[in-house]
Amino acid sequence: MAVIEGSINSEERTKRNIAVLNFGTNDKTNCVSILETGLYLTEKYIGKIINSSYLYETQPEYIILEKTNLDRRVTEEEFHSNIHEINEVITKLEKCKYEEEDKLIYKCEEYVNFINNEKINDKKIKEINVDIYKMETRKIIKENDKIMKINLEKYKNKYYTNYFFNLIVIVKTFIDNPLNMLVIIKYIKQLMKKKKKKKNLHKFQNRIIDIDILFFNNFTILEKNINLNYDDIYNIITQFIFIKKDDNNSSSSSSSSSIRSRGSISSSGSISRSDSISRSGSISRSGSISRSGSISRSGSISRSGSISNNNNNEKKKRKKKNKMIERVKDSINFLCIPHVYTKYRYSILLCLNDILPNYKHVALGETINTLFTNYEYTFKYTHNINLKECNKRLYVLRDKIYYLKKKTHIVGILNVNYDSFSDGGLFVNPTIAVKRMFEMVNQGATVIDIGGESSAPYVVPNPSISERDLVLPVLKLFQEEWNKKEKNKVGETISGEGVATGEKMHYTTTKPIISIDTVNYDLFKECVEQNLVDILNDISACTNNPEIVRLLKRKTKYYSVVLMHKRGNPHTMDKLTQYNDLIYDIKNYLEERLNFLVLNGIPRYRILFDVGLGFAKKHDQSLKLLQHIHVYDDYPLFIGYSRKRFISHCMDQNCLTNTGAATNTGTNTGAATNTGTNKDAARNTGTNKDADADTDIMDDNPCNSSHDKKGKWLFQLNHMRGDKDRLLFHKNICGGLAIASYSFYKKVDLIRVHDVLETKAVLDVLAKIHQC
Repeated sequence: MAVIEGSINSEERTKRNIAVLNFGTNDKTNCVSILETGLYLTEKYIGKIINSSYLYETQPEYIILEKTNLDRRVTEEEFHSNIHEINEVITKLEKCKYEEEDKLIYKCEEYVNFINNEKINDKKIKEINVDIYKMETRKIIKENDKIMKINLEKYKNKYYTNYFFNLIVIVKTFIDNPLNMLVIIKYIKQLMKKKKKKKNLHKFQNRIIDIDILFFNNFTILEKNINLNYDDIYNIITQFIFIKKDDNNSSSSSSSSSIRSRGSISSSGSISRSDSISRSGSISRSGSISRSGSISRSGSISRSGSISNNNNNEKKKRKKKNKMIERVKDSINFLCIPHVYTKYRYSILLCLNDILPNYKHVALGETINTLFTNYEYTFKYTHNINLKECNKRLYVLRDKIYYLKKKTHIVGILNVNYDSFSDGGLFVNPTIAVKRMFEMVNQGATVIDIGGESSAPYVVPNPSISERDLVLPVLKLFQEEWNKKEKNKVGETISGEGVATGEKMHYTTTKPIISIDTVNYDLFKECVEQNLVDILNDISACTNNPEIVRLLKRKTKYYSVVLMHKRGNPHTMDKLTQYNDLIYDIKNYLEERLNFLVLNGIPRYRILFDVGLGFAKKHDQSLKLLQHIHVYDDYPLFIGYSRKRFISHCMDQNCLTNTGAATNTGTNTGAATNTGTNKDAARNTGTNKDADADTDIMDDNPCNSSHDKKGKWLFQLNHMRGDKDRLLFHKNICGGLAIASYSFYKKVDLIRVHDVLETKAVLDVLAKIHQC
């Protein structure tokens, strides 16, 4: 076993290596939690994740080919893991001896060497000849195909699963060779193993996660008959992890499954004399505990035989670890690098093509992209099946998977500041803001995006009002109200400042995803620590303070992030509109920011793009970006167009304009002029912090205005500042609904809007039309 030589007791840890790992699970309900727990354990015990593929719902080829013969009940069966067991594991982990520092990195030389097929360090590992590798792997695949056919027939009603969830990561690892890594991976899988196996299930149905090594340092290795004993496994694990060994369990013992030294359990189940339980029920002089639990007359237990609760717990832990090490030992007998199925599994090639398209397979001599495209073509030519249609790219919000380009979701805007261009000042009262949050959710918003600082052109923030003081009270109150709802599971009555006591609120059953629109590191940190948000919407694409990236992962919890393109600040952005190539300058910028985040361990499937309509773009440039929105078909896309200036700019300049004196009217409590301050706007709408909200949030139907007796306005404008040109916003809102329709057809993933009810109506009607 050439690869084992010198590996078990290696002490060199200064150099880093590159490994490519494949992760998979068949638990659809808990796949995000399971896989991200696996990512956390990988970073804890193996090294820093520096790249990741998208997450895919995949179907193995043998299922695709046989699916027409499957019983429908079987294909729709799901296997659920006990996620609480996984969470318990995380609280009891041993420390790693070589955990990476939690610092941002901007480059990785080892990774560059790897993708260029160069050797990464001078570690001496005996490799196999490439021709022998090809010959041997073909034999292995042929043998496995025979086993597969037998299993397909034997477990016809159990073997199939309709989907499998896969992703691939690249790790800069402190582990020095693939055998050691294989042992640590098997140890991680044991940590995540189901405690209670379900009866009548094949072993593949009782597993929680699969982790495989695909590549390691451009090595070519094949070991068929690995035979490690208990001590070998223990020595490898303890090179990297602090665990205590039970000296009674080693390869020198007469049995690897039982402990037969001092204090061990005998085959009869009794405990040896030194710690024995006396049959009479008393405690022996040596200090052993009787079966009855009685204590000697003196009432004391001698030091030599005392067993504290702590010691008992330690023994239980050690015994459990011993069993885990035994299972690791039994599961290791084969190692192939590159992985034997790298060329022969579409799910592997699909994920690899996301992150290593130009990497040349060290044994096959072809790039990943070539292998990928050839596999697709051959399968389609042979079976007339398009594999892409059977394997779906996913993105993740909170802990839920969403199919890329499958549905357009609504992000409801909640501005809790005084300065936002259309609704500033309306929702600074936390109670009114929370009421609006529930309203938007009931109207159809999947996500609520809350912002405490305006990015509108030429806005000057008020230094006496902090973003934190505007945002946190709203988020905390929403959390409280939602918890009440969860507790009672019925419609709750909200009472308190700003809402009439006894007003009945109607709640949805699914908690909305909460996004915070901020570039403020301290504010986002506080939100993360209090578990108040799920998404960071950063209009600076994490450039304002790059350290904010480190907050996007906290142990097993990861946060999704929206990266937006912009230039300058609210005072300069309208002057920074020159581009060499508008479409690809912006796309390249967003891809560069994505690469920075994945280099620092943020999963690719949690990163969304926003082209930044209206931010350092002229009106026609924003329209051009919409026209070419298809260039983002491979990415989760988030766009914000709601009520922006470029929409009304599209309209025929000869259309109806408001020539009356009522241009700026809008509320029945008084009108503000265009030159009115935002403070005036808030006061006129009756929604500042001291407002009495027994009055409706906004009663701004212009038909009720004494300034507009002709009823020129055709519909009510909801949640609009009173100092705004209402005809202009009629145009913007109606035009925005056209963009919502366009987004539906272009399969934009999320659209950020003020007018949730109207937008949902458009999307629902279009969806219904396409169902007919």
